[in-house]
Amino acid sequence: MLKNKTWLTLDSRTFMAITVLFAFGTMLGCAGGGESSPITSNLSTTPSTESESSSAETDSPSANVASIPEDLHVEDLHVEDLHADEAEASVGTLAFTEDQAEQNPLPQPPGIPMIALNSTPGGASAEVMLQPSADSNVSGYYIHYGKQSAGEPGVCAYEARYAADSFPVTLTELEPNTPYFFAVSSYSSHESPCSNEIAVVTPPAGA
Repeated sequence: MLKNKTWLTLDSRTFMAITVLFAFGTMLGCAGGGESSPITSNLSTTPSTESESSSAETDSPSANVASIPEDLHVEDLHVEDLHADEAEASVGTLAFTEDQAEQNPLPQPPGIPMIALNSTPGGASAEVMLQPSADSNVSGYYIHYGKQSAGEPGVCAYEARYAADSFPVTLTELEPNTPYFFAVSSYSSHESPCSNEIAVVTPPAGA
């Protein structure tokens, strides 16, 4: 009877020890990071990664320039192209001014110049008179003269030209006993056609 009681007591202790060891091993397995630990870790980190990725895409400088074509180059932008309209406008204004001047030219001075000839020591002089133009745009006059005729009315093709604001105008150092041709034009920004031509012969040189 005593032996059976002792065996039962030992068997009970052994069972309890095995149970404690099993329980302790299970706890160690859970605390040591079993297979379920990585799953929990992955679930907790995945939303954070997606949030960081979304934030990086939003804050990235490239997101603001996504609409700019990749094949656009700075050298393709020409500064002169920006001013093309201004250049065309300037040319158009200049052309309009020239067209306006052609449409409204200064009129040909009326009449024929009047010439008063005088002898000078070694030569001759001519005093030129012409009725002033009534056009308020006239700034002055050109007295054209030479030994050859212009050959065509209104043409100012002479050897010399003298500018004056008003009349009379005296031309000196002319050759004596020589035919001369005279005509007058008016000018402002443009020159008018020449007046009718007059031909004279200078007197002999004075003593």
